[in-house]
Amino acid sequence: MKKTSIKVILSIVFFILALITLWIVQVNPYDVLMAAWWPLLTVIQFSLLLLIFTSLPFKYHLLALGLGASFVPLVTYAIAQPLWLLLEGSKLQSILSDRAYFGTIGLTGPIIAPITEEFTKFLPVLFVFYLLRRYQKYRLLSPIDFALLGLFAGAGFDLFENIARVMNGFTSMNGLYRSSINEPLPGLFGLFLYPSLYRSEYLGNPMIWFGHSGYTATIAFAFGWFIYLKKKHFIILPIIAYLFSVFDHSMWNWYQPYPEQLWAKILPMFTLYGRLIPISHTIGLIVTAYLFYRNKQRFKPELEAIKLKLEPSRNIFNSIMNWLTCLQRDNQLSNAFRHYIKVGIKAEPFDLVVQELIGRNEASNP
Repeated sequence: MKKTSIKVILSIVFFILALITLWIVQVNPYDVLMAAWWPLLTVIQFSLLLLIFTSLPFKYHLLALGLGASFVPLVTYAIAQPLWLLLEGSKLQSILSDRAYFGTIGLTGPIIAPITEEFTKFLPVLFVFYLLRRYQKYRLLSPIDFALLGLFAGAGFDLFENIARVMNGFTSMNGLYRSSINEPLPGLFGLFLYPSLYRSEYLGNPMIWFGHSGYTATIAFAFGWFIYLKKKHFIILPIIAYLFSVFDHSMWNWYQPYPEQLWAKILPMFTLYGRLIPISHTIGLIVTAYLFYRNKQRFKPELEAIKLKLEPSRNIFNSIMNWLTCLQRDNQLSNAFRHYIKVGIKAEPFDLVVQELIGRNEASNP
C-alpha cells in the first residue's frame, strides 16, 4: 500500500511540474490538446482493439510511453548532433545539396533524423524486453505485445515532438493539418486504424506518413516475431522493417518541397509512396491475431484445467480487473505452452512457470 501511494504521489507531482513547465513556456491547454490528441487516440484505440490478445500488463506500455516522451528525445539529440557536425560541410552534403541530383535543403530532415529516430524510438522496447528476459518472462509474450510496446514508445516521442511544434508555432499555423483526415485509408466504418497517419498535400507531395507510433510499432512487431520464432536468421525481420521505415521517413522529409528529380518519381513507388508499411502492418496484425486465436484453441484443455486448479471457488468475472487479469494470464499460458513445446522442454520447467503465474494471481486476489 505504501509503495502504491508513493508512486501515485510521485506521478501527481510529475504531472503538476509538467503543467507548470508548459505554462512557463506559454503552451496553453488548447495547444496541448492539439499536440496530444492523435498520439493518445492511437494508443487508446489499439489498446482496446488488441485487448483480448495482450499478455503484457499495461504498466510496461505506460513505461514505454514515458520513455518515448522523455529518454528517447534526449538520446536522439545526443546521437544526431555529432552526426550533423560530422557531415556539415562534407563532400556528402555538397552532393546531396546539388540541385541537379538531390537538392535537399539540409541533412537533418532527410538523412540524420530518419536514421537516428527510428533507432532510438525502439530503445524502450529493448529495455522492457531486457527487464522481462531477466526472468524469462519474454516467453509469455506474442508479437502483438511487442507491437503495442512499439506503438506506445513511438506515441510518446510523437507527443514530445508535437509539444515542440506547438512551441515553434507549427500548430497555430496548420491546426488539424497533421491528422488522419487527410488520408482515408486504412480505415474501417469511419474509424481510422492509425490516427497518426496522414498525407501531405504540399506542392503535390504524393507521400503519406505512417507516424512515429506506426513505424516503431512495425519494427517492434517484426522484432516480436524474431523472438517468437526463436531462429537467429529471423533477425532479418526487424532489420528489414527498420530499413523500410527509415526509407519512408527519409522520402517523406525529402518531399518537402516536392523534388523534381527523376529519383523522386521512381524510388517512392517501391513502397507505394509510403503505403506499403501500413498495409503490411495491418495484414500482419490480422494474421497474427488469427494464429494466436488458433493457438489458444489448441491448448484449450490445458488452459481449462489450469483455470479449475487456479480458482476452484472464485468467480473471475466479479470485476473488470479480475477479468483482465484472467485474460492476460490465459494469453501468457498459451504463449508459454507453445514456447515449451516448440523448444522441446518437458513438463517440469513449464510447471514452474505455471506455479509462478498462479502465485502472482493469488497474491493479487487475497
